Amino acid sequence: MASEWQDRLDAACEAAKKAGAFLKDIPSFSVEHKAANDYVTDADRQSEEMIRSFLLERYPSDGFLGEEESETSGRTGRWIVDPIDGTTNFVKGLPLYTVSIAYETQGRIVAGCVYCPPLDEMYTAMEGQGACLNGKPMHTSGNPVLRDAVVGMSFAHRHEDAGKRMMHVLPAMRSALSDMRRLGSAALDLCFVACGRYDAFLELHLYLYDIAAGALIVREAGGIVTSWPGDKEKVEENGNVFAASAAIYGGLYDMIARAEGNGETLKPDAIIVLGHRLNPDNTPSDDLKRRIDKTVEYWKETGCPVVMPCGGKTRGRTRTEAEVMKEMLLERGMPEKVIKLENESRTTGENIRNALKLLGKDALVALVTADYHLESALMDCKEYGLKAYGVGAVTPEGPYREKVYAQAAFMKRMREERRAQAEKLGISMEEMDRRFMEERRAAHDRAIASGMTEEEFMQKSFAAMKQRLRDMGFDPSVMED
Repeated sequence: MASEWQDRLDAACEAAKKAGAFLKDIPSFSVEHKAANDYVTDADRQSEEMIRSFLLERYPSDGFLGEEESETSGRTGRWIVDPIDGTTNFVKGLPLYTVSIAYETQGRIVAGCVYCPPLDEMYTAMEGQGACLNGKPMHTSGNPVLRDAVVGMSFAHRHEDAGKRMMHVLPAMRSALSDMRRLGSAALDLCFVACGRYDAFLELHLYLYDIAAGALIVREAGGIVTSWPGDKEKVEENGNVFAASAAIYGGLYDMIARAEGNGETLKPDAIIVLGHRLNPDNTPSDDLKRRIDKTVEYWKETGCPVVMPCGGKTRGRTRTEAEVMKEMLLERGMPEKVIKLENESRTTGENIRNALKLLGKDALVALVTADYHLESALMDCKEYGLKAYGVGAVTPEGPYREKVYAQAAFMKRMREERRAQAEKLGISMEEMDRRFMEERRAAHDRAIASGMTEEEFMQKSFAAMKQRLRDMGFDPSVMED
C-alpha cells in the first residue's frame, strides 16, 4: 500500500513544483476581494487549474477539492489543494507563500506535500512513513520548556468570534513563551513546527485545504495536531489548529486551557516515568530525583490513575531503577494502588512495549523524563505506536547539563544510524530494536561462556562504546559515570 501512496505523493510534488514555478515567474496578475480581509488572484485560479488538470489526467477516478472552485467527487479518493496558501503575502511580494496538496482516501489523509517556491523547500509526508524536508528526514523540536518556545500564531482577523478568542489568550502566551511569529501561511507554519523551527502553531477557523497536508506532515514528524482545549469537534472539522511538538504539547495545551478558563486541561490515561542509573550505592541520582519530583507534581495536577516507573538494573547496581522509583513515589505521598511496576526492562523501546500491553494502543500517555532525553524518547513512542506527549524535568545549568546533552546527541546519532539500517532492511524500528537487543544478549552469553567475567564483559563493552564515540567525533569522557 505504501508504494501506491508513494505514487500519489510523487505526483503531488510534481504538481506543486509546476505550480510553484508558474507563481514565481508570473509577470502580472489581477487581485480581487472575495471577502473582508481576504484576497483572491487570477494566479490562485490558474495555479489550481494547473494542479487539477495534472492530477486528474494521471488519476481520473480521483475527486478534487480546491479552495477556488467547486468540489468534484471521485471513486478512489480525493485531492485537497490550496493553490496559494498565503495569498496576501503573494500579492504584497512577501516571499512566504506555499502550494499545499494532500491526498485523502477512506477518510484518511495518507500523503501530502507543501512547497514554498521562494525558499525552494518541499515538505512531504506519507502515513506511517515519517516526514521529510527536501528529501531528508525531519522531526519536531525536543524542547520541553515553554519559556524557550517560539510559537506561530494568527490574529484570526477575518472572523470576529475567533479573533476575540485569540486575543483573549495572547497575554498568557506573551508571558509564558520566548516569542511568537505570524507568517501568513498556515501550511508553512505547520511545516515549521514539523522541522523544529517552531515549537508550536496555533490558529483558529482554518479550512481543510489550509491544513490537510501540513497536519499530516507535523504528525509524521513526531508532533501532535488537535483542536483547541474545550473544543468538541476534531481539528479537521472546525479548523481550530493546535499543533505542537510532543515535547511542548502538554504544557502549552494546559496553559491555553487555563487562560481560557474552560478547565479542559489534558487528562492522560497514564504517566510513564523513565528511570536514570542509580548511584553506585543504589541511591537515586539527582537526575532521577528531578524526574520523580516532576512526576508527582504532574500527577497532582492531573489526577492520573496510573503511574508507571520504568527502569532496569545497570552495571554494578543490585537494585532496579523502577524499584527505587516506586519507593520514592510512595515517600512523596502517592498511593500504592496508582503505581504499576513494570518488569526490569533496560531500553526505552522495551518500556514502551510494556506500556502498550498494559494500556492498549488508544491510550494517551504523559512521558516524564529529563529534558535532554525527551526528544528521542518521544520519537520512540511514535515509532512503536504509543500516543504520548512529554513532561520534561529540567536539568540545571552547569557541567552535568553539558555532559548529558552531549550524551543525548551521541545516542541520537546512533539511533539515526539504526533507523537508516532498518529502512535499508525494510523492517520496522521495533523489529530493529528486537534484533539489536537479541544480539547484545547473545554477545553477553558468548563472552560469559568463554570464561569472561561480568565485570570484564562490561569493561570491554564500555571500551567499545568509547571507541565509537571517538570515531563519531565525540569526547569519550561524556559516557563516564
